[in-house]
Amino acid sequence: VALQNLDNQYNAVVITALEDIPFCCHEDLLTMSRAQLVAVAQSLNVKLPAAMQIDVTDIRPDFFIRKSIEVLV
Repeated sequence: VALQNLDNQYNAVVITALEDIPFCCHEDLLTMSRAQLVAVAQSLNVKLPAAMQIDVTDIRPDFFIRKSIEVLV
């Protein structure tokens, strides 16, 4: 599976290849605990450039992490 994102700053397309699919669907994300959402975000962050990584610090609520994942995929 690969993610495709546009980098407007460099006018480039960024392709990120994933080895595993960290969740199945939107509904799956809705039922995940915070720990599960953070695990998904961290699995994505390993492959993403620093500027595109999802902030999973304690100050970020679950809905922020969930929405950030959805925006990427």
